[in-house]
Amino acid sequence: MIRIFSRLPVPEFGRWRLESSPTQRHWRNVTTDGHGARSLTLILSGYKPYLPTTEGVTLSAFYVASNALNARYGKQALSLPLKSLIAGYGIGTYTRCGLTATSDFGTRFACEVIASDDEPDESYEWDEYRPINALCGSCGACVRACPVNAMDMNGRVDVEKCLRAQAQYNDVPFPDESRELIGASIWGCDICMDACPLNGGAVLERMPDELESALNLRRLLTGDVKPLGEWIGTNYARKARMASRAAMVAANLKKKEFVPEIKELLSSDQDFVRAAARWALEKLNAE
Repeated sequence: MIRIFSRLPVPEFGRWRLESSPTQRHWRNVTTDGHGARSLTLILSGYKPYLPTTEGVTLSAFYVASNALNARYGKQALSLPLKSLIAGYGIGTYTRCGLTATSDFGTRFACEVIASDDEPDESYEWDEYRPINALCGSCGACVRACPVNAMDMNGRVDVEKCLRAQAQYNDVPFPDESRELIGASIWGCDICMDACPLNGGAVLERMPDELESALNLRRLLTGDVKPLGEWIGTNYARKARMASRAAMVAANLKKKEFVPEIKELLSSDQDFVRAAARWALEKLNAE
């Protein structure tokens, strides 16, 4: 399901500029420059979480939804602070877990924003200081569920701790304390969203057969990532990145049948791949 909000006035993003540091890697490519747009068009694409594959591998459906949206609008997309935009215009609200939620999708949606030459609709009221969703209250389910204590009750997330961010921003050895915590996830961490009552009632969907095939651990361990790249994007589905992740997932799932492929990774020219392989082999008692 897709929702489109057109003719949004280009906002000032005063709070974002005040509270966010562009020098931090999380904001490295984000600006407040509307590139001369007269107005903005915001596109939200909701998704449902996936069931695990028959091997037990999981994948955050966010990346599939985001890649599909990017394929359609990516060439036009602006690098604006999307959460501030969504909450500031009341399209959604801030939440305790640092995400925004809408009445339609909860926190499970991907989004893009593009420039428009249309006259802005001034009926949209901009308030970047809108409060956290009233239903969050003192709930804190997401805060308690996070296994690495990456968030607080004020909606702030420490991206140095967040399991999703650690994978997304680092091609260095994954932190030792995080390797078991990723469980069976090849990419993404949805623990806070799974715990959030705003996402209540979401029915898990079976993956398309082609996606499940692309997530086969042996394929990923041996560098066959092109099929997965078609689903989540080639920036995420890199050979070394997926091989290291597949090694950790195989170990967490106790898949000893992949020991030969994991041992092959010990000769990788990437430090983080070798580190993941050594950890996986130790966990599988197969050094």
